[in-house]
Amino acid sequence: MLVRATFRHVPPGATLLVPLHLLILACSPSEAAPDPALRIFYLGNSFTGMAGGQPNLVAEFLAARGVESVSAAVTAGGETLSGHLATNRGEVPTWRERRITERGRQPTKAVADVTAALRAKRAEWAARAGTLDHAFVDAGPWDVVVVQPGRGIVEPELFGVLPAARALTKYFRTHSKDATIVLYAAWADPREGASQPEIDVTARRIARENDLVLAPVGTAMHAAFAERPDLDIFVSLGDPHPGRDGGYLIACVLYASITGKSPIGLPANLETRYAVERPDKRQNRLVGYRLPEADAKFLQDVAWNTISAMEPL
Repeated sequence: MLVRATFRHVPPGATLLVPLHLLILACSPSEAAPDPALRIFYLGNSFTGMAGGQPNLVAEFLAARGVESVSAAVTAGGETLSGHLATNRGEVPTWRERRITERGRQPTKAVADVTAALRAKRAEWAARAGTLDHAFVDAGPWDVVVVQPGRGIVEPELFGVLPAARALTKYFRTHSKDATIVLYAAWADPREGASQPEIDVTARRIARENDLVLAPVGTAMHAAFAERPDLDIFVSLGDPHPGRDGGYLIACVLYASITGKSPIGLPANLETRYAVERPDKRQNRLVGYRLPEADAKFLQDVAWNTISAMEPL
C-alpha cells in the first residue's frame, strides 16, 4: 500500500510544502493549534493516483478559490475496499488471487507467480509507508474523506464491496467523526463486462446505506467521451485509466462534490504535472496541465451538469 506525500496548498501568493512526518512530529496532539486548512484524505487505487493525482488537482482548484487545504492519500494499483481493509490488518492480499479462488478454481502457476510478486511488493509498500491506521488515524482528524471503491464495484458480491464500504465508513467516522465522506464512483471498464448503469446502481446503494456524498465521476467520464472522443478522457481505448482531460474532469467532479460549488471558471492551467510516454518508451516525461480554455470549460460544464442532474439518493 502506497501512502503518497501530504501537501499544504495555500491560495496564490505563497506555497508551503510540509511532509507528512513533519506534520505528525511538529507537536503533540495536546499542543497542536487548530488547523484552518481543509484536510482531505483519499483512499483508492490508480484511478485516484494517476493523471497527476487527484489530491494535487483538487488542491489546486481549492487554492484558486482561496481555500487552503492539506491532503494525503493511500493508493495501490488495482486495489479494492476489502483489499485496503485486509492490508491494514497485515494480510496483504491481491485481488487476482481472490478472484480466482473465490470462484472455486485453483490459480495456475503463472497466476501464482504474479500473485507472489504482488504480495511481496505490497508488503514492501506497507513496511515503507505504514498502514491505513498510520496514514489516516495518526495524521488525523480529517474534514473530508474521498473513497474510491475500485474494480470491486463491478462485482460487488465477489469482492465484498458492500460490507467493506460499511466497515470503512465506521472506521472513518470513529477516527474523524465530523468528516464528510465522498464516494468517488468510477466508470465501467469494457474489459470487465459491466455497464455504467450497473456500477451506478451499486454506487448509489453504497452512498444511500452509509450516508455518503455521491460523486458521479464515471457518469461524467462517459458523458464527456461520448460528446468529445477527441479529448484524452482515457489513456486509450485499451487502457481505461484517466488521461489528461479525464483527470481534469474527475477533479472538477470531486471539487464540486466536496464544496457543493460549481467548478465553472476554475483555471485551465495548473502546476500539477502528469506522465506522458516518450516515443522510445524508455522513460515517461512529466508535463504540466495546460488545457485550451474551451476544453476546460467543456469539462467543467460536464461535471456540473452531471452533478446537477443526479436524482436524490
